[in-house]
Amino acid sequence: MDGEVGRFGFVTHRLERDGEVIFDSAGDLFRRLKTNELYLTRGFKEVAMVYGSVEQSYRKTAQLINRVRYQTRDGTPMRTLQEQTEAEGERYQRQIESQAEEILKNHNLSLLPSSEKKKPRFGLARAAEKEAREIAAVVAQCATDEEARREMLANPVGYEEARRSVNVSVDDVGVKRQKAERKKGVAETGDGGQSGAQAPRASSKTKFIHTTVAEVQTEQGKYVLSGAGSIKVLRMALAFLLANGLSGRQVICFVDGQKSLHTALGEVFDCFRQWKVILDWFHLKKKCCQLTSLALKGKASRNEVLNHLLSLLWDGRVESAIEYLSEVKPEKIKDGAQLEQLKGYLERSRPYIPCYSARKKLGLRNSSNRGEKENDLIVSERQKHNGMSWSETGSLALASLATAAQNQEALPWFRTGEINFNLAA
Repeated sequence: MDGEVGRFGFVTHRLERDGEVIFDSAGDLFRRLKTNELYLTRGFKEVAMVYGSVEQSYRKTAQLINRVRYQTRDGTPMRTLQEQTEAEGERYQRQIESQAEEILKNHNLSLLPSSEKKKPRFGLARAAEKEAREIAAVVAQCATDEEARREMLANPVGYEEARRSVNVSVDDVGVKRQKAERKKGVAETGDGGQSGAQAPRASSKTKFIHTTVAEVQTEQGKYVLSGAGSIKVLRMALAFLLANGLSGRQVICFVDGQKSLHTALGEVFDCFRQWKVILDWFHLKKKCCQLTSLALKGKASRNEVLNHLLSLLWDGRVESAIEYLSEVKPEKIKDGAQLEQLKGYLERSRPYIPCYSARKKLGLRNSSNRGEKENDLIVSERQKHNGMSWSETGSLALASLATAAQNQEALPWFRTGEINFNLAA
């Protein structure tokens, strides 16, 4: 048995009667192990996985725990630690997915074809929003003239009452996928990847493993979920809302401009009467910067158009923004197709672009940065270093354990094998 203070051996006992084994403490009290496998104590898992593998490389973690336990010769090998960590992460992910699907099943929300979707039955019958008088006063402060005020008030994205809403931030992150075969002379990182000066750079042919991370947040706290695929993670988020008594609220989803993510949100949260998507301001600004750079001639022209365009979009004036792009002088245009692409993007995103200036004055969120920060904590800080590449099971398992640690559920999980599925403090 591997423990946080060292390795222990135990004598087992067996009771036989007439050559038949009646009781064997090696297999009847504990699960049977594979060859060279060891039982792991809760303390060992905490030190080696939560404070070790989740935060630094398997190689460094193995060296540290073996040195601390004075087991420099017969300590835990790096590859063994990697296998133990991945197995634990896989068990945790299977449990939380199974738990979420059981909750959805109990609410009659098993996976159904689109034609069999049921009518919305959760959440508020009517959107809980700020009072019209308060909104009008704030818009009047932000508007530059009467025309701007009317257009800002006509923006289709409302101003939610935070205490009657729940925020869901969703984002994807990709890490390099490990190749099936390695080139000769390329060193291994010890983390299932390639490292050193000979490690190949990412190219257009590089394949990635994508992990979706979602954060559910209310005034009471937050809970983070991760997994492979937007639909799977969003269904876990839906189960979490139902299990924590949040089904009576409206759902506010903060996302970037990824089309597949918008589609997934519609498939999962269509069971709520009141839910909406808000496009992250940073991603909207970034998209405008990219396309105006491609569409317009010269830095001066680009900056002139971009600054006015962003000021219109900050006030949620999408119609005026599209009209302004249509009136750009031909001599300033380098690639008209890119300009048309930007206009089409704004038109498609119209239902998700709020009046950011008014929301800011009202103390409401404009960004999906909370979801992006969780991506950094759970995946990027550990798995996106130079030369690293991962197997799909290894990457997702490590992200699962990082998620458990972020939700303060790792230690209860090691102790009981159960997941609380509650808001973290």
